[in-house]
Amino acid sequence: MIELQGRSAERSFCAVFISSLLWNTQPHLVVFTLLFLQKGISLSQFFVIESIGALTAFLLEVPTGILADRLGRKLSVVASLVLALIINPIFILANSLWLLYAASILGGISGALRSGADEALFYDSLKDLRREAEYTRLNGSLRWWSGYTGIAASILGGILSTSSYSVAWWCWEVIVALALISALFIIEPGCSPHSLDSRSPLDRPVTIQSHLAESIATTFRTHARYFVFYAVCVWLFFSIAFWLWQPYLQAVGIPVEFFGVIFALTGVASGFGSRLVSTLEQRVTCRTLLAIPPVLLAIALAGQSLCSIGAGFCFLLLHSFASGIFSVVSDHSIHSRIDSSTRATVLSVKNMLSTLVFAAASPLVGMVADSASLAVALLLLALGAATVAVVFLIVRPKESPR
Repeated sequence: MIELQGRSAERSFCAVFISSLLWNTQPHLVVFTLLFLQKGISLSQFFVIESIGALTAFLLEVPTGILADRLGRKLSVVASLVLALIINPIFILANSLWLLYAASILGGISGALRSGADEALFYDSLKDLRREAEYTRLNGSLRWWSGYTGIAASILGGILSTSSYSVAWWCWEVIVALALISALFIIEPGCSPHSLDSRSPLDRPVTIQSHLAESIATTFRTHARYFVFYAVCVWLFFSIAFWLWQPYLQAVGIPVEFFGVIFALTGVASGFGSRLVSTLEQRVTCRTLLAIPPVLLAIALAGQSLCSIGAGFCFLLLHSFASGIFSVVSDHSIHSRIDSSTRATVLSVKNMLSTLVFAAASPLVGMVADSASLAVALLLLALGAATVAVVFLIVRPKESPR
């Protein structure tokens, strides 16, 4: 019986891995911003649309996190994928700004449902197998393979987009459907009686109020606090800069048919950075490892700001490499300091904070890009990322285990 349960848990983790891999394979990202600009929407309006979705996710982050912790992470992930299947056609076909706002709201709901639940599902599925010590390696491997699957998706998306930007989006619709099918085979993981989750179920929060109170206390009053705020602040610059990739590639004169190749290369760079973390952990201090992503990002953004020729796409590779390191480092730093019983809610609180700062800052960056220039906006982001790196080096906590 134990052997059968072990095999079932292994198959479930494979389903989690494959669903996440498919979700990370997004051919439409090659022309995501361009689809909106083609509709006659300015960068300022684009970031407003994104901010509406972000604010919706902000309002629902904690409720959906509690839902995932108490009713199941699988339910949240499946519901998110179903909503994504509904939202994509609206974005593709809608020309009304109000319809795009509505789709963005639905996107925020979908994002909130998935936010935290997918990460918790991945980590706790490993805990069921008693393999949580392999989280850094396997999370890095997921992002590494995502880079390779992204090669095909990005190249295909770039080629298809030469006829119409919407074709790449329809391709993404098919991939979401496949991710949903894989997610249906996931078995909700239980709580393993070891590591940070050794408490008896009787000791765990039994009401929504106590659950929320413990999650907030974990987020703001424990050693996890520093790493949560690190993830929030650094992610802001990675996320805003990502949406400027396509306008930047256009500005330096790279034809859209080559976007797919470039995005494929960025996926490989990100995967390489993710896979490198397990090696870096053995060779550098936690302090150094945390400083690497924002410093590299600042260099990449400054390079984009100063480079007005096609070769500037190389700075996108550096951006992606740093992003790969950041994702694994921040995830592992937080996961190793929180409990499974409140994991999804804590991650939702973290993502809620990320959403809030993105919604506040991204329209301002769009305004700078529209009123001044894209180069100025990128330079300001570079200065911001460098400042964040310095601040977090100065205020690092005394406790620094991985």
